[in-house]
Amino acid sequence: SHLSAIRMRGAPFFLSETHIRNQFQVRIINKSNHTAEFELGINSETEGLLTSGLDESFEVEALGEILQTLVFQCPIDEYEGGFPIHLTLNNTETDSSKSISISFIGPDPRLLGD
Repeated sequence: SHLSAIRMRGAPFFLSETHIRNQFQVRIINKSNHTAEFELGINSETEGLLTSGLDESFEVEALGEILQTLVFQCPIDEYEGGFPIHLTLNNTETDSSKSISISFIGPDPRLLGD
């Protein structure tokens, strides 16, 4: 299996009144010759980080791939600067896993004010 993530084109982050949003395109490749079930684990030490765009458990056809947008939203009051997000892809049949880290970014926290 293969796991990669790249930041979506355009603005590196989006700022609303309540959240900072980062968007990534996640690519998962099943390199085996049979359909496999995977789980994607997301780990960050930042409180209140919201994630949307990819189910926790999914199937990928033999020698197939999935391209999916993954969106992270951090509450402004929890944001203290950029931080890592760890993604772990687990093959539920073989118990093998692949891990990568991506960076959540946003404006300088001093510019956000109170």
